[in-house]
Amino acid sequence: MTNHLPEEEKIEDTQSGTVAAPESSNEDEKQSVGTEENTSPDVQLQHGEADRQVIALITSLSDQLKETNRISREREIVIDRLHQENQTLKQGELQQALLPLFRDLIRLYDDLKSTAATYAGQTTTGSEKYVNDLCCYRETVADILYRYGVEKIEVASGEDFNSKEHKAVAAAPAAEQEQDRKISRLVRDGFRMEAKVIRNAEVEVLRYKTPEAEVVAPGASHPEEEIEDQPEAK
Repeated sequence: MTNHLPEEEKIEDTQSGTVAAPESSNEDEKQSVGTEENTSPDVQLQHGEADRQVIALITSLSDQLKETNRISREREIVIDRLHQENQTLKQGELQQALLPLFRDLIRLYDDLKSTAATYAGQTTTGSEKYVNDLCCYRETVADILYRYGVEKIEVASGEDFNSKEHKAVAAAPAAEQEQDRKISRLVRDGFRMEAKVIRNAEVEVLRYKTPEAEVVAPGASHPEEEIEDQPEAK
């Protein structure tokens, strides 16, 4: 069933609806624009201040983290140094306590070496076997000392005499002046433990005599006496 309205009423309804809508829309837009214009600066300031505070906080945390890492590294360095010093102190105390034992082993080394030399000068049956056995025992003692940080002082004929490691116990004539105070031969082995000399190597030293010094006045000292004998290291 269809309602039939007069033409005039349709026109009025249509006109009233089309006219009212735009007026309401324009007013809302004006209000929104006014609100945005009034609130936009404050909102922007708040956002900018918040960003600066966040950046400042992150920067502060980063600086604190760097400082913490630096302190941690320095603490590790101090701990490592103290540990190393403690180990060095313990090692030094241990070596000092073992020093008498090292000296006894060195004397045993000397006895084995001298006994082997005695048998080497004999022509009896089995002397060669004794020499080989004694030399083997002597090297075993040297290996034991080496395992505990004690090693022989290497001495070669012709090298310069060094009073810190060598002890002159004999003198031999030198043919040339350039050979003066050179080592002629090793008399007894010396030993050291790292930088500490346990016993100086006993050596024979070459001494050169000038023609004028061949005739020595009574009471005058001989050139070989000028070489000072160093006492055995304590």
